[in-house]
Amino acid sequence: LHVVDERSKPRTIGADELNEPPRALGTVELPVPYNPNNRAFQHQVGDALRHARLHPPRHATDAEGAPAATPADLAFGAAQSHPVADCPDRDAHVRSAAQAERVGRELDDLRRQVRGRTGSLARRFDRVLRLLEAWGYLDGWALTASGQVLARTYHEADLLVAEAITTGLLDDLDAPSLAALVSCLSFEHRGPDRPPEPQFPSSTLRVRFTELKRLAGELSADEEAAGLPTTRLPDAGFVHLAHAWAAGGGLAAVLEDEELSGGDFVRNIKQLIDLLRGVADVAPVPATAARARQAADALHRGVVTASSALEVEDLGDDQEG
Repeated sequence: LHVVDERSKPRTIGADELNEPPRALGTVELPVPYNPNNRAFQHQVGDALRHARLHPPRHATDAEGAPAATPADLAFGAAQSHPVADCPDRDAHVRSAAQAERVGRELDDLRRQVRGRTGSLARRFDRVLRLLEAWGYLDGWALTASGQVLARTYHEADLLVAEAITTGLLDDLDAPSLAALVSCLSFEHRGPDRPPEPQFPSSTLRVRFTELKRLAGELSADEEAAGLPTTRLPDAGFVHLAHAWAAGGGLAAVLEDEELSGGDFVRNIKQLIDLLRGVADVAPVPATAARARQAADALHRGVVTASSALEVEDLGDDQEG
């Protein structure tokens, strides 16, 4: 029991300190708000206790007029007459039993959590299977031709990338245009400011981006309906920069009048190169695969190549150190 005595001192009373069950002798109104660890609260309780009107306990009587046993009396008597009541290690056993009971409750809680998470994971897996089957990537438990492409696509928007590849959206483009269109899948505008209007080097790229955005919208709607995380929509903010750099433009000319820093430009180009090489590995149309490799090679030049060489040197220094 955690109590406050008449001197306003907080105390803890264990069961072994009680010779008999406690009896109510009166009541006091506790301060509001209830904050038993606050010294002011404890002083108010002590003061109320000192001024409380106490009454001797009233006992029920049996048929002969003797005080009748209360439920607490009966429980206390049963405990005292228990076969292990005289065991010298009784208190240690009781504490161990209480600890075992607490550990048992914790294990039960953990089992319920595991069952809940396992069930949640299984439900999500079923939703993913249904979505992939609806979009033609699965036929029962077998991968379709599109599913083979998806299985080898490694990107946060892998399903949208695979859809762009398998629907021919990346076919019949020259290297700079392919780099520009694929950049819509790797680039993401950052910062609180509203992104500027995208600049498309050709009407073909504008049409292809519109189709890519439509695919992304349909996919996102189906993912949301299935209760799955939605795929990020494509961003055309890097189209003109990727096209100009892949076409051989100089860094100063490419970044002229651009708010993008040189470091951010190089970082986005490297991400685009990685994605183009991934497209080259999985594209079912040989000409598209070859064009993707050509676009990646065209981007990997100048300051991009230099920054990669510096990273390799830094890594070598770290390993030597």
